[in-house]
Amino acid sequence: MLAMAGISKADEQFPFLGEVSRGPVNVRAGANINFEVVDKLSQGAEVVVLGKSYEWYKVQLPSTASGFIRADYIKASGKTGVVSGNKVNIRAKADSESAILGQVHKGEQVKLIAQANGWWKLEPPAQATGWVHQDFLRMKSAQVPPQMLRKAVIVDVPPGPAGQAPAVSQAVAVQGRLMPLSQAPTADVHYQVVVNGKPAYYLQDAPHLEDFSEAFVRIEGDTMAGAKSPCPVVNLKKVLLVL
Repeated sequence: MLAMAGISKADEQFPFLGEVSRGPVNVRAGANINFEVVDKLSQGAEVVVLGKSYEWYKVQLPSTASGFIRADYIKASGKTGVVSGNKVNIRAKADSESAILGQVHKGEQVKLIAQANGWWKLEPPAQATGWVHQDFLRMKSAQVPPQMLRKAVIVDVPPGPAGQAPAVSQAVAVQGRLMPLSQAPTADVHYQVVVNGKPAYYLQDAPHLEDFSEAFVRIEGDTMAGAKSPCPVVNLKKVLLVL
């Protein structure tokens, strides 16, 4: 019975579904009691555990929490907003000195709650994380229900008409599924990024690109000026696997 009382090192394969064994417990902005409290979880509450640092578990920030982003990095439309900058910090409070909960990137969509003093308060996006001390968590399941794992929402910018491409190169940072092309438009383009079920970008061939085939990835690069294809062609700078 003692083996079931907590989370053993042998079981620590992330992510997993955790449960608050003693509550209420503070969710903090960092792995230390000196960090801001960003939420509280009651006993029995479920939380997605993403990793660990010493005696603290990194968790997906519960939906009851919130984060803050400077208003000048958000293009708002009603209760949603699109991030207009790259590597924009999500803060624990509406203060540039407050702890960072994560980062969002250009083109990602967030849910807005309220605006005040040059900041937007928002529902925690996929990248917003907190920390809970290990004494208050136990493993409930090694499997996380898919609906509990939040993913970044990328706003797709529709490509122009077939055969047209941007007149000048543009920076691209987008998440989607990397899929092989059944018919390559050119000799050096064999993969595409599919966003929300639709082709969004073609990718110029790069070393080891095939290792990411059919995986959910984040790509960064620049569109190739003058490339004629149904979708813009991206000259890759970085490919990251999104878990």
